[in-house]
Amino acid sequence: MGPFASNTATLFVEAARIAQPFNWDYLKPYFKPAEYTDIFRRETRMLSGFQAIVMYSNQIVALNNSKLKEKEKNAQLVKYFEETIRKTGDRSVLDSMGITPATLAGVYDDIRAAETFLEGIAAASPLVNAVTVSMETSLDSIRREMPVLFADLDRKIETDYADRRANFSTLTRLQVETMRGMGQLYNARRGSQESLDTLLQEDPSVKEFIPSPDKATSKGLTSAEAMLTDRLVKLDTFIHQMDKEVALYRAKLREMQDLRVNLDGRIKIAHDAIIVWGQSHRNLGAGIPVPPLIDVAKIATETVNKVSPIPIP
Repeated sequence: MGPFASNTATLFVEAARIAQPFNWDYLKPYFKPAEYTDIFRRETRMLSGFQAIVMYSNQIVALNNSKLKEKEKNAQLVKYFEETIRKTGDRSVLDSMGITPATLAGVYDDIRAAETFLEGIAAASPLVNAVTVSMETSLDSIRREMPVLFADLDRKIETDYADRRANFSTLTRLQVETMRGMGQLYNARRGSQESLDTLLQEDPSVKEFIPSPDKATSKGLTSAEAMLTDRLVKLDTFIHQMDKEVALYRAKLREMQDLRVNLDGRIKIAHDAIIVWGQSHRNLGAGIPVPPLIDVAKIATETVNKVSPIPIP
């Protein structure tokens, strides 16, 4: 019972972490619960199932330590399993595994008929497998929805900022082109005819001061330089006026990426924890005194502060 009790404690910690809400800073306006009803429903069911498994596991430990007779413990075990199956068992998944209501009733009868508590736990193995598969199926279905969810979220952000991104791109492009023109003008002052030709081709506005390469004068070059300098100053002012918008846009993209990493990490933690629970339960029923091979506590430690549940704003 020691390894099972230890894993139960770990499951309790994991369930608490899974239930922690995501810290919304920027993305909340883009999430409309009505648009993601299905995935939120599955996420809620998955959390409820995880919590039910934790509750069941705590009850198993408490039963083992109680002074009830073995048969009485098994009778209680059936009640605990009925509640756990109700919260974790996806009917379609159970059906696909051949776990019909009649099958459930048969397993419950086997648990009640067991002579010892550990034998009752062993008799529950088909249900443990069913719970494990059902929870894994729920996690996999949520994982499959992630690309769709994030593609939709990304589309909303990009649509929201399309005009502003276009303006910003235009301004930065003009800034780069003007700086290139300044470089060509500098080279032209030093006698580069090629740079002057390129400048007049790429920036026709300079022709106001330098009509053609053969009509370039010192005054014209100075006036062109003043015009380009003034343009750079104005462009820089316009660009910096968008600093807050640019920072907010980038912050939203970062938060979206953080959310993606968090969700992937949390799903992995939940998946590994379910596997550990199932193996630990089977070990318990078989009387194996060794803990399962997967170290959930280590996984949790390595990913702490990097995971969160699918949030409902």
